[in-house]
Amino acid sequence: GFILLKIIHATLNSNPAWLVFIGFSEILTNIIKQVATMFCLPQKNHHLTPFSPIVSKDDDSENNAIENYEDKISSYIEDLDKEYIAELLLGISTDTLDLEGKIISTKDVDIDRDIIIKAVNSFKGTYLQEVPKYSAVKVNGKKLYEYARKNIPVDLPKKEVTIDEIEIIDDIVYDVGQVHFTIKCKVSKGTYIRSLVRDIGIKLGVPSVMSSLVRTKLGQFNIEDAFNLDDIKKGNYKLLNVMDAFPD
Repeated sequence: GFILLKIIHATLNSNPAWLVFIGFSEILTNIIKQVATMFCLPQKNHHLTPFSPIVSKDDDSENNAIENYEDKISSYIEDLDKEYIAELLLGISTDTLDLEGKIISTKDVDIDRDIIIKAVNSFKGTYLQEVPKYSAVKVNGKKLYEYARKNIPVDLPKKEVTIDEIEIIDDIVYDVGQVHFTIKCKVSKGTYIRSLVRDIGIKLGVPSVMSSLVRTKLGQFNIEDAFNLDDIKKGNYKLLNVMDAFPD
């Protein structure tokens, strides 16, 4: 069978705030090309391949077939449910909804622990979520971050998202007018955790910001089985049959 990386995401530079797909396009394309060369595509006079119903007469058709196959897998992966661990900071908000942005509001926070827990738990289910203005969502043919960088006003679209699971997983810490804690959530495609954090703050009536984020699960893939960038570069990773990687 065809071969894929068992895990296609890992931490970047050991920074727990980010979890990325490991060079997905480049690595996946190279793997598929290797498999194609070994098993599917002769060096000359290419013929019909399992990647795409394309009869090849020149070298470009191999790339077309591979890109078509990669696009299908990418679309499949994007549709998978995702699990995250995110740290929230109550008391400030920024234009990017995370700590990388410009602070736009502050407020001393002293909210009872039970009220915070109730507010967080209330987001379990489906709701309309306003996307961040610093995002790649397109409005009138332009990405939202293009409007944001030029300070051009634009109506932010709302998308229906589902929070299947959400809970606070550590102590709620009170620190000089600010409150911080960590949530774990399982969400549907298209959910912005930054927006979820903002909405939790709105529910509590205080500014809020996401201070860190780790993707811990994508479909059946868990972070415990992930490989870091150094592992990938050194070839220290395991391969999995595509039928096992995507059983559905």
